[in-house]
Amino acid sequence: MSRFCESVYLLPTRVATVLLALLQGGILDCYLTHNSSKYWFAWIAGDVAVLMMFVVAFVISYCQLSLVMRRLRRGASSQPPSSAPFAERGEGGGGMGKCCVGGLAILGLEPLDKEGEGGELVTSAGSMPLVYFAWLVYSALLGVRVLLIYKNFAYELSEDVFLGKNTLQMTVASSSIVFLLLLFAHHDASPHSKRRHRIDNLTYLVVFDIVDAADLISVLASPSARVAMEMWVTWCVLGVACLNLVLPTLPLMALSRTQFGARPLPEYLQTLQRLLVLLGVNVPLLATRLLLWQHLQLPVSSFLVKNMAVSFLMLYGFYERDHHQRLRDRLL
Repeated sequence: MSRFCESVYLLPTRVATVLLALLQGGILDCYLTHNSSKYWFAWIAGDVAVLMMFVVAFVISYCQLSLVMRRLRRGASSQPPSSAPFAERGEGGGGMGKCCVGGLAILGLEPLDKEGEGGELVTSAGSMPLVYFAWLVYSALLGVRVLLIYKNFAYELSEDVFLGKNTLQMTVASSSIVFLLLLFAHHDASPHSKRRHRIDNLTYLVVFDIVDAADLISVLASPSARVAMEMWVTWCVLGVACLNLVLPTLPLMALSRTQFGARPLPEYLQTLQRLLVLLGVNVPLLATRLLLWQHLQLPVSSFLVKNMAVSFLMLYGFYERDHHQRLRDRLL
């Protein structure tokens, strides 16, 4: 039974990702074909492209993670019963612990976190760059469909039918769940580990940013708002929202560089990541919402507070890091 569980490890996550992405794409295709019959075959071709990208990325990640698990089991079974576990190397594991770590290095794994405390075991299945390319293809096709729907006929939809405004907004927001499932399918970092902390630190805001973008673009589904908007305001809302669907590609690229938390992220990339969250995501969303609120007197969203809070946290993070750096320089 245990072997069966290990053989299907992370498989439900991959299946759920594919099914949800296909369901989302199918619903958006229904909106497009029902309200605009042109180029219906192009949307199906897009769904097939997304399906192929996800399948290829999942097959590669599954093979690499399975290889890591087999190597770890093989290394563990070759140890004498008296030898210490890998994770106890920093607590007096002795020569046998060093030998096991060396064996992992020969196998091409990243056996230990070089900044780890207490000899934390960190194995790596590689960078798996297809994860961010798969999201790029998925989000680009999603952004095109969302742009066409909200620009052309979203304000004409009714709230009394299934394929109405509410279903449309929930369908777009479900991209956040696709992102989470895609991320979970590409790593097996244990909870509360430093590796998991690095992964969460890069991606914990992405889900809220995608939902934030879905909330912002929903204003274009209001007939009264569309009448009050000038064309440049409409394009501003569309551009900011669709850009936020594609931007999660960059955190995934950073995760690929660190082999999904097995290695620390360089300091300059940490700075770029904070700038991306500040200037690429929350400041444009905040500015657009303030424009809609003050210039067009449209109802304000509670996500405005989220944009201000995250912007403050990013700025405070820069100040805090600079403050502690100055303290270290004085002590030295």
